[in-house]
Amino acid sequence: MPQPPLISVILPVKNAVPTIDSALHSVLTQTCPTFEVLAIDDGSTDGTSEKLHAAARGDPRVRVLSGSGSGTTAALIQGMASARGTFVARQDADDLSMPERFDRQVAFLDEHPGVCAVGTAALVVNEGGQYVGQFPARHGPSAVRAGLRNALITPVHGSMMMRRDCLAEVGGYRAAFMASQDFDLWTRLLERWDIDNLREPLYHWRVTPQSVYTARRRVQLMYGGIGLAFAAERRRYASDSYQLLESCDGDLELFARRYRLRGLLRAIWGDLLFRGTGDVRLARHHFGLALKHGHLRLTTLLLWGWTSCGLPWPGGKALGAQGTTRQAGRGVSS
Repeated sequence: MPQPPLISVILPVKNAVPTIDSALHSVLTQTCPTFEVLAIDDGSTDGTSEKLHAAARGDPRVRVLSGSGSGTTAALIQGMASARGTFVARQDADDLSMPERFDRQVAFLDEHPGVCAVGTAALVVNEGGQYVGQFPARHGPSAVRAGLRNALITPVHGSMMMRRDCLAEVGGYRAAFMASQDFDLWTRLLERWDIDNLREPLYHWRVTPQSVYTARRRVQLMYGGIGLAFAAERRRYASDSYQLLESCDGDLELFARRYRLRGLLRAIWGDLLFRGTGDVRLARHHFGLALKHGHLRLTTLLLWGWTSCGLPWPGGKALGAQGTTRQAGRGVSS
């Protein structure tokens, strides 16, 4: 058997004909050559599969895996099961990595044994690949931890490189998180190690009308809220209610009704949805349920009153895309 590669690159792909060639090229031209690319074709119907297999024929580092068509989380889990590298790097099929990204991340992880995962700063580009802003990444373990705990600024998932043994210790990605699977993973990793970001923008993150970030924002925020509630639950009880989430099979309202910290979850949902979508009525609904279920916190009471008056988010910076500059922060991720 050949020696395992230093890095396994996990690249879930579905119907990405316009961008997959450039995404693969950005990976295959990395200055660090010792990696494998695990491209999980998650049921593409537009010619993406043919492009992936052509790339595999042209470069032995590319392996194409047939996905189940069940979505990104399932594809990530499948990729992880086949990964052989010491490090696992992420790449999205519509994004680009700068040539020195892998080298810089490996060097950082070698120099910082207490850091389990490192991302990079990122430039935001539009559907045509034009620069529209810089993602406001945080730097330093304390700043990254604070951003994640408040769901204000999270690392760009596609820019991350992680230690595979750390992922295995916490159980990796969890299938019931149909969105924000990365946010759930970061909260569990942070309970044992640090996460950081490089300051250099070594990743180009593309935002399009079809991306999860824009098309499924509400669902993304709600799963991110469950990740936050689970982190609080683990601090309180040393375990979380993941099996309950799994049994609800994507029915988040059913999960919320059965969850032992339902008041906290409703308050988190109200906050994230208010900041992330600006939907005043939906936020008021969740704040009201939080109070009904005994989550009698001053902030929740004040926000319920605020939304009952039909007023917009009072903070200076809401979650999510603000125009084209992307300077207001991203919040929970894909």
